[in-house]
Amino acid sequence: MNAVESLLGEETGGPTEKTPVTKDESARFEMSRTIVLENFADLKAFVDGEIENDAWIVIHDSQQPQSIARTLFQHVHNYLASLYSFNEQIRELVNNKTSGAAIEKRDFSPRKGESPATDYVEKLAFLRGLRHSMQHGDYRSLDFRPVETTNGFEFWEVTFNRQKFEGGTVNYPKSFVQYRNAKEMAKPLQYVADFHQNYFVGFTQDCIDWLNGNP
Repeated sequence: MNAVESLLGEETGGPTEKTPVTKDESARFEMSRTIVLENFADLKAFVDGEIENDAWIVIHDSQQPQSIARTLFQHVHNYLASLYSFNEQIRELVNNKTSGAAIEKRDFSPRKGESPATDYVEKLAFLRGLRHSMQHGDYRSLDFRPVETTNGFEFWEVTFNRQKFEGGTVNYPKSFVQYRNAKEMAKPLQYVADFHQNYFVGFTQDCIDWLNGNP
C-alpha cells in the first residue's frame, strides 16, 4: 500500500478533484525533497569511506578533532532538520488535498507503545529524537571518539548513548528509541545512511505518486 495512504488510514486515490496540486506546490515539494538529498550528499562526502559501512572520519595529527566534530555535527543537524521540515510539509500538503482523512503530527512521532503506520515512520522515530536533542543544543548522547591510529592519521567515529539520551532534554525520549535495538542506534551515521537510501527515497516516490493521483 502507498505509504501516504497508510498514514491517512484509507485508500483515497490521491488529491480530490476540487483540490488538485498546483505547480507552485509541486515546486515547493521538490525543493524540500532536494534539500534533504543535498544535505545527505554533504554528509556522505564529509565521511571517509562508505558511510553505510564504517563511516569513519580520518583526522591528521595537524587537525583538531573538536573542529572536525563541529562541522560533522553541523552536517548531521542540517540533514535531520531538513528531513523534519520535509515531513511537516508533506503532511500539511496532503491534508490540504484530502476530505476527512488527515496525517496527524503523532503519525510521524508515535507515542510509546503505539504501532507506526509504516516502516518509514518506524525507522524515522530515532532520527526525530536526535533532531529534537540537537535542535536544543543537547549533544550529550553523541560521542565523537577515536577508533585507531595509522601513520599519523586517526580514525574517528560517531556513537550514540541511549542512557544519556533518555536522561537529556527531549520530552518522552523512550518514544523515539522504542523500535530499534541498541546495536542499530549505536552508530548514528550508518543509521542515517540506511534510512536515507532504503526508506526516505522510497517514501518520497510514494509521495509523488499520491500527489499525482496514482498511489
